[in-house]
Amino acid sequence: MSKVGGYEYELNEELAKRINFIISSLTENELSDITHLFNIWKSKEQEIVDGKKHVDLHEYDFNECDEELIKDILSIYPMKLVDYYKIIDKNPKYFLIHVNDYDKLSEELHGVIDVLATKDDLINPVYLTISETGGLLVD
Repeated sequence: MSKVGGYEYELNEELAKRINFIISSLTENELSDITHLFNIWKSKEQEIVDGKKHVDLHEYDFNECDEELIKDILSIYPMKLVDYYKIIDKNPKYFLIHVNDYDKLSEELHGVIDVLATKDDLINPVYLTISETGGLLVD
């Protein structure tokens, strides 16, 4: 992501926050599904499947499709989202709620979130909002 973002290999705090947010809002399976879309992974797939440990990844295996995929991921997770939303981890679901609404969550609403986490029909991450009347809105 550093290379695509124009940072090459320097450490960038904003990018690190975005990456952490992305990883923290996806299940292990979702993250695995995404990584398996990258050519840099596909190019080493057989070695990985064969159980080889510490497989070296090479920059020449990172292609334009990988770059486009990273751009797509970064567009889905803009810095505004990272700065203004908190992640509520209720494995296997992750809920995103605006920081202002997070402070309004009562014990009762936390219980509702626990119940929502068991619902298979909700697509991860689940966006939450507190209504004007104090109810929980699920997007």
